[in-house]
Amino acid sequence: MLAALNSSMDKLREYYALTCNKELGELYAIGTILSPQNKLQYFQTKDWKDQKIDYAALYRESLNDWIKPYRLSETQQPPLQIQKSTHSNMLSLLLSENQTEMPAPTVQGEIDRYCDSATLPNGTCPRQFWKHHEAEYPTLAALA
Repeated sequence: MLAALNSSMDKLREYYALTCNKELGELYAIGTILSPQNKLQYFQTKDWKDQKIDYAALYRESLNDWIKPYRLSETQQPPLQIQKSTHSNMLSLLLSENQTEMPAPTVQGEIDRYCDSATLPNGTCPRQFWKHHEAEYPTLAALA
């Protein structure tokens, strides 16, 4: 039994050492951030406190960098969202001057909303979370 435990610890050390590699470490961190029970709060615990490095800020910046290929191009941007008015029929809505166009949320806003929202309980399945929140966080869901 002790041999099996030692072997397991050796394997964990081997894989954990790989996270020190810049790219692999960033991927590990982004995977952790995209896990709704961890998010950035994981890197703000006492185990991650370092007087020289703010890991939460560092890995949030990494997320901003890694998400770039998943952003919608200008031609793929969803159309502007029209704020609903209290008009009763479509014609009056179209003719109304009370329409206000609001631009679609930005990717940065998407990241901010996700990271600033509360973490979910342990045991939450990240895949199910992203499937259910794909409309709310489309770019992050594509990355996840």
